[in-house]
Amino acid sequence: MAVCTKLAAIGALLRVLYVALGGSRWEWQPVVAGVSVLTMLVGAVLAIVSKDVKRLLAYSSVTHAGFLLTAVVGASTATTGLPTGQIGSAAAIAIYMAAYGFATLGAFGIVMMVRGAAGERNDLAAWAGLGRKHPWIGVAMTVFMLSFAGIPGTAGFIGKWAVFSAAWRGGYWWLVLVAVLMSLVAAYIYLRVIVAMFFTDPDPEIGDVHVALPGLGTTIVIAAGAVMSVLLGILPGWAVDLAASASQLLR
Repeated sequence: MAVCTKLAAIGALLRVLYVALGGSRWEWQPVVAGVSVLTMLVGAVLAIVSKDVKRLLAYSSVTHAGFLLTAVVGASTATTGLPTGQIGSAAAIAIYMAAYGFATLGAFGIVMMVRGAAGERNDLAAWAGLGRKHPWIGVAMTVFMLSFAGIPGTAGFIGKWAVFSAAWRGGYWWLVLVAVLMSLVAAYIYLRVIVAMFFTDPDPEIGDVHVALPGLGTTIVIAAGAVMSVLLGILPGWAVDLAASASQLLR
């Protein structure tokens, strides 16, 4: 739901707005920009007040939908005519979805593994000290959280650079400023999880919390997500070229 439905919805939206309504972009751009701001704001506020890791990730995915819409507002459908080194909105969205998708699948894979006597333990308090007790889980989750936050050196940073650049070139500099501010707010959300895992002592009253032994499929998803979240962050060139080529299909 967090990745596939968002990808399908954005793809359909691009076809409608860029192809069917491309000549009326001056009419729909302000509307989409307003929706983008509201989406980022509502998602960030709900994520901040959440004390449940799974809900936190779900609400933050709403904020990421708002970030994606900033590239939609940029309204450049291909690389044709753009200066060297720049990419169109569709390519920017593809890069962001790749970065977000790898981190999201990996993060939810880890959420499934943190369990108590009655099943999954999603309350943030139950994650206290988890990174010290299970270092590989803590490191992987930290990579995903840093990528969500858009920290340099992660795929999330490249994704945010791509979509914000598309909006800026489209003349919506104010929307980029709002998105950057919301990114700072979102960073606090993800740092809460990191602080809980590594810098918070477990509460004895929480009860037994353990990490279930992952199956092969779960291990592959988490490992691939972590590797790609770093690889796309430090070597993004191949992904940018691939996204730019694939975006030509939108025309």
